[in-house]
Amino acid sequence: MDASNALFFLITGIGGIAGLWAGELINHLGFRKSFFLTVLVYALSMFVLFVSQSWLAIGLSGFLFGLTFMMYAAFLPIWSAEVFPSAPAQGFSISVVILNIGTIIGPALFGGMLTFTGYKWMFLLAGLVACSKLFLAPIEEN
Repeated sequence: MDASNALFFLITGIGGIAGLWAGELINHLGFRKSFFLTVLVYALSMFVLFVSQSWLAIGLSGFLFGLTFMMYAAFLPIWSAEVFPSAPAQGFSISVVILNIGTIIGPALFGGMLTFTGYKWMFLLAGLVACSKLFLAPIEEN
C-alpha cells in the first residue's frame, strides 16, 4: 500500500475515534440537532473535495468523514430503539440491512456515473445526496 493511502486511512481513523463521542453530543444537543450537525459535517466532507483535491483538503475530508461515519454508527441503534420501542433489535436489524443495500447500490451507481463525469462532480453530487437526509431528520425531540 502506498504511504499516502496509509496516511489517509490514519487521518480518517483519528476522525472516527473522535466520532465515538456521538452519545455526548446527543446528550448535549438532542438527537435532532445532533443528526443535522452530523449530516452537514458529512456533506462538508464531500463538498471539500469538490472545491479542492489538495493534500490539506483530502486530509480534512478524511477526518470529517471518519468523524461522521462513527456518529452515524452511534445514531442508528439509538434511533431504532426510539422508533421501534417494542422491538428495538428487529428495528436495528432492518436499519442495518437498508444501510447495507445503500452501501452496495450507491458506489455502483456513482461508479457508473464516473464514466460521464469526473470525481470532482461526483463529490458535489454525494454532498447534495447527503443533504437530502435533512428531510428525513427526526421531527421532534423527546
